[in-house]
Amino acid sequence: MISALLHNVAAFRAGNLKLADALGSQLREEARRAMMEATSAAAYDHSIGTSSLAQFIPHVTAQLLIVEKRYEEAKDEMVPRAIKALESSMDKDDIVYVSCRLATIYAALGQELSVAEAQMTARDQMAAFRSVQEQLVRTLARVAEELPEPNKFEHK
Repeated sequence: MISALLHNVAAFRAGNLKLADALGSQLREEARRAMMEATSAAAYDHSIGTSSLAQFIPHVTAQLLIVEKRYEEAKDEMVPRAIKALESSMDKDDIVYVSCRLATIYAALGQELSVAEAQMTARDQMAAFRSVQEQLVRTLARVAEELPEPNKFEHK
């Protein structure tokens, strides 16, 4: 219970900081506090021997590194995990998201070839995702047409 609470607080604070950063706010002290909370959550999990939420802390930490404009450290934290995730079985919309985030990091580091590759992956996967969605809509429409009319009850 305490582990989940610590993780939720860290993730909530990181999410708020991400939004504030995207809107142009600089909250350095808040970012420092959020990084301490993420580190604290990881330390607590380690001390009690749980790993159920451990996969979330590196993601929160990487988000905070981006907020703090520590792109090189964020790259070192995120890129290997992101590439590993892309190599595993992922939904196409997740691949789009990860590829777009990688493109952003590469752009901040001036790695234009990597930016182009990540953007191309995102575009290709988005097209594939839309195709899957369109097929799903067609299938659901066909199933809906085949359903019998629901019983209509008259109210007296």
